[in-house]
Amino acid sequence: MPNISRKKTVLWIIFLLQITFVSYAQDVNDYINRCQYQQAIAYIEQQNDTSKVAAMQKIACYTYLQNYYKAVEDLQLLQESYPDDVQIKTELALTYKKASMYQKSMDYFDELTKIDSTNTYFKIQKADVLFQLAQYDLALVEYKAAYDECGALNLLKQSAFCFEKMNQTDSAKYYYEYVWKMDSTDQNAMAKLIKINIDEQNFETALDYSESFIAKDTSNMQINFLNAFCHYELNDYLSAIERFEKCYAAGDTSRIVNSSLGTSYYFMNDYENALHYFNLAYRQDTTNNNVLYGLAQANSKLNNSAEAILCYEKLIQRTLSAITSMYVYHKGLADIYYLDENYEFAIENYKQALHYATPTQSVNVLSALAEIYDIRQENYPTAINYYRLYKESLVNYRQYAEIEKDSSNIRHISARINYVDKHLRYLEEKIKPENQ
Repeated sequence: MPNISRKKTVLWIIFLLQITFVSYAQDVNDYINRCQYQQAIAYIEQQNDTSKVAAMQKIACYTYLQNYYKAVEDLQLLQESYPDDVQIKTELALTYKKASMYQKSMDYFDELTKIDSTNTYFKIQKADVLFQLAQYDLALVEYKAAYDECGALNLLKQSAFCFEKMNQTDSAKYYYEYVWKMDSTDQNAMAKLIKINIDEQNFETALDYSESFIAKDTSNMQINFLNAFCHYELNDYLSAIERFEKCYAAGDTSRIVNSSLGTSYYFMNDYENALHYFNLAYRQDTTNNNVLYGLAQANSKLNNSAEAILCYEKLIQRTLSAITSMYVYHKGLADIYYLDENYEFAIENYKQALHYATPTQSVNVLSALAEIYDIRQENYPTAINYYRLYKESLVNYRQYAEIEKDSSNIRHISARINYVDKHLRYLEEKIKPENQ
């Protein structure tokens, strides 16, 4: 009987220990399943559990909380006790990767692929790390090996991305197109294919790809935007407006959609809508000079002189070192002052524009200055000086047209020179009595 009693006692203790262990494990798992990772860590520490299982649970919680430093620290301590444990080495490699410590991650994946050279997962992870290290040629080798083993199309997309990074765009396009042909729902592969063609200014090809995708899926916002952008770059502003408006209605109210709509409406001579969208774009990015210039132009077309002047003045203040832009902005500001009959300010800005003008651009500026002094201010001596400069610029311009053998332009320029000659003689005769 005593022996039976002792056996019952031992069995009862074992049963209690099992219940305690199951309860402990259940509590930890409950915390983890509810994403209460900090509470799970505290609970494990309260139990003084130093087992490998508990340590790995704590490490997983640290990783979920993005406390990679602490996760690595605990993994390294655990590795000292289990130096050949593949799971620990794998977690170290992955944690270093998540922490963007790619070289340390690479060291572990190198070791893991030597331990198990047939492991496809290790090859994929190693390829990803090599990609992050900008070692694209080596990443390609690993992606190819992994694809040959498992056939995952995403690995071909990653290969295409490697080729893209290496500026081997023909290969990149081949792989992206192959992926899309194998899976016509893959919007990422199609978007990449379209973007490369856009970057290479193959807008018609990019448009064809986007149209082929939209024929199967009209709801994809990214492809719809790229389709609209292709129409925009091909100067098909009516179609661009239709597509961009669709993007806008679907919730894409980004600055680029608003500014593209503004520009498209502007070139369709719908200045009210252009102004509306340029205003929206400007509120989203007040530092964007292209949007501000669009605002200036639209306001100018609508004779909103005060608003246009303010926009041009801001542009000039922002672009003091950009010669081409300075010409455009000063010329635009002068034009609006001219339309507003504020000729002194128009003259001031035309003269500023001359500082930045190319020889061809100076033709129109000199013509405008001569005309203001002649007709608007009746300052004939100054007008004569500018007409002479204007004639000289026309002669130089005609020489350029002769080099280009542009017969139509040569005739046009020659006619202008003849007109300026006659008008100069007229003005010189007109002011003679004043000099006698």
